[in-house]
Amino acid sequence: MTKKMLPVTIPMVVGYKRYSHFLAVMSNDEKSHAWILNHFIQLYTDKPFDKDIHWLSFYLGEPLIWRHNNNPWIYTQEIELSLINQLTPLEEFIKSCIDNNQYVYINCDYFYVPYSNFYGKVNRRSQLLITGYDLEKNEFTLMDYFNAQYTAVTISIPALVHAAKQGIYGQALNRSKIVVIELNQVEHYEFNFSLASKLLRDYLYARNSYERMPLFTKPREQASYGIDVYTDLQQFLDRIEQQSTAHSSLPFHILYEHKKCMRLLFDYLSKTGRIKPSTALADEFSLLIDKTLVLRNLYLKLEISEDLLLIGKMKQCVETIKALEISALEKLIGLMDEAGSVDLKQDTLDEASSVHS
Repeated sequence: MTKKMLPVTIPMVVGYKRYSHFLAVMSNDEKSHAWILNHFIQLYTDKPFDKDIHWLSFYLGEPLIWRHNNNPWIYTQEIELSLINQLTPLEEFIKSCIDNNQYVYINCDYFYVPYSNFYGKVNRRSQLLITGYDLEKNEFTLMDYFNAQYTAVTISIPALVHAAKQGIYGQALNRSKIVVIELNQVEHYEFNFSLASKLLRDYLYARNSYERMPLFTKPREQASYGIDVYTDLQQFLDRIEQQSTAHSSLPFHILYEHKKCMRLLFDYLSKTGRIKPSTALADEFSLLIDKTLVLRNLYLKLEISEDLLLIGKMKQCVETIKALEISALEKLIGLMDEAGSVDLKQDTLDEASSVHS
């Protein structure tokens, strides 16, 4: 076989590769959308914003890359690159995986990736999802970010192999790993209404979701959850204004993707009859999407213009979004309570009042 391309579907969340590469595989099965909406509800600050630009994340309990997570669609096998190199040429291993309908998630040094902005300039570790090959053109097809879009790109086979064999920049030993991903056939997924309700309440009341699910890896002690991430966003803007932290649009984009997930969750619950439809509430969730898109675009404008006066507008926008979201989520949880699918009457009045404090 001289050419083969595995299917991929652009997923609803593409902000980080630790989400997009796995969701792009499982989203080939429309039934997986219910699982995604069931789990992409809670936000938390898994890293300090002055330490890592990827500080705002969805709380999933365990990363999608971990083999023992509760995702029935994804089966993964992790192999060290050094072991593969001892057994077979890397390009042959990747081709064999594609022939077996297995996607290849691989670490590369962007310094050696021709389409990257870091090519020939800066050593930067990144992960690519290889989805196909064309031997006549001597190239692999993969999923990556290109021109600010998560999309399919091509790279010559020699260039990919060379970039992968550079390992992880800064590590004395090449412990770079390849993850082979397979899409499992799932007959049916039963949407967990109780889990969605708990995660929505965790978000609204800024609860540490780990405390409800302590079987997962414990997050860092100082993490913020749910509605409290808006405080972190305000502090992040303060630090940008003081020019004392690295700039990044990523937290604003993750916030935007979260609002899209909330609207899709509302639509799913309405269409499946789990809650009563509400045009007014649908409009509120749509407005949240619009407002977070404005916030993200204000940040992009700030990066281009370096006009620090825009930060004041962004802070006002953050407060507006927070207030709108509290209102929308209270109504959504109310509709879920009315559905009578689970007993959600145990939250105290002081929890509700704390949201507005």
